[in-house]
Amino acid sequence: MGYDFLKAIQDQNHHILVRVGSNITLLKNLGYYRESAGTVYIWPDKAARHSQLPLIFRHLVVQGQRAPVHLIVSVTNPRLLSDKQVAQIYRARWRIEVYYRNFKQTFGRRKLLSHRADHAHVELEWSLIALWGMCLYASYELDRRKIPLERMSMAGVLRAFRRIARDYLHPADSTPQTASKRCVPRSEPPSWTPTSVERKPAATPPAKNKNTPPAPPTIKTATPQDRKRLQQLTGETQHTQKG
Repeated sequence: MGYDFLKAIQDQNHHILVRVGSNITLLKNLGYYRESAGTVYIWPDKAARHSQLPLIFRHLVVQGQRAPVHLIVSVTNPRLLSDKQVAQIYRARWRIEVYYRNFKQTFGRRKLLSHRADHAHVELEWSLIALWGMCLYASYELDRRKIPLERMSMAGVLRAFRRIARDYLHPADSTPQTASKRCVPRSEPPSWTPTSVERKPAATPPAKNKNTPPAPPTIKTATPQDRKRLQQLTGETQHTQKG
């Protein structure tokens, strides 16, 4: 994500919502726009040297699962897009990322089997359609049984459909309706526990997620030099437009 990419999107009259981290520097109190509490700018030195104007955004922080998430959105008026709506849009985008993670890891399509480029393209498309179709059917069955869709397990969906495909000897017990029960993980372990077998601890503990959340962006207050450079730039721009 860079200034040129964001500016190209805004020049096409599209809005932007993106998460920012420590690799992004935001400016505040620049005086280029009618500012509110969350008004920030992206204006790198390279853009300023090339007489490019700053990009205006609204900065907000939403609580994630492990750490606060810093977002910027080009819709600066909260009446047009509230903070709650921004958070909902970002969470919906994250579900798309989870779907592709399930496609590559759980569904095993990190590496395609085709050798030719055109065959790999067809394999990729039909793999996406197959996974989408199974998820759609599982969603329908879970909704019909009043089970929240958030409980759906991608691994459980694949196990259910694979069992249907191979268990041809017992078709009555292998219908999609009965298999939909396996599409969600058990909320609690079975009530019975074997007494004659002593449970042993795992040989090695499961690996913990060592990925640390991104650090917050750097937010700087505009210096007098920044404001002076902006005034010179806006004056030159207005003079050019009048001419």
